[in-house]
Amino acid sequence: MLGGTFEAGALANGGFRTAAWLPTHGNGPLEFAALEGAFTETSQEGARAPLSDEILTWPRVLGSGCVALLVILPTAGFLVVLLTTAALR
Repeated sequence: MLGGTFEAGALANGGFRTAAWLPTHGNGPLEFAALEGAFTETSQEGARAPLSDEILTWPRVLGSGCVALLVILPTAGFLVVLLTTAALR
């Protein structure tokens, strides 16, 4: 309706890219000559393999769960003490 375009697709090196181009001034004719071939194999900017720190593994999931318990348990204990103290007054 706005005269724009939308593209989505897999990249050659395993990434995935979505792009939308919307006009800034009405429904006039648009020129996308500079954008032609944005999804070809020669254009791979922005797509990369994940770093080892970005890969979710079970030890990382369990470790983050243990860290969360170290924060949640003292907080919950403090709230129980606080509520008990308030109820006894």
